[in-house]
Amino acid sequence: MNPLQWLFSLLPGHISCDEFDERLDAYVDGELSFTGRVRMAMHRLICTACAAYAAAYAKTVGLVKASIESGNDPTADESVSEDLVQDILNKRMQGGNR
Repeated sequence: MNPLQWLFSLLPGHISCDEFDERLDAYVDGELSFTGRVRMAMHRLICTACAAYAAAYAKTVGLVKASIESGNDPTADESVSEDLVQDILNKRMQGGNR
């Protein structure tokens, strides 16, 4: 933890990387309260790993939604190997590199 992250962790309302991860879906979907959105935004400003993860997550969600809206079935894409899917799921179960 760098000094800025440590200082941020002392602020009321600070959320951890795990809490950020738990709330990310609601954040991307715009379902959080104003306070929840502020907490997420503050965490993104301090934690570059979570900021990068959130950006990739939001982009992925956007691409899947666009694919569904265009009539394509994103689950039918066989170009994504099962090994890649399993690696992603395993990494997520282990908490990733954040």
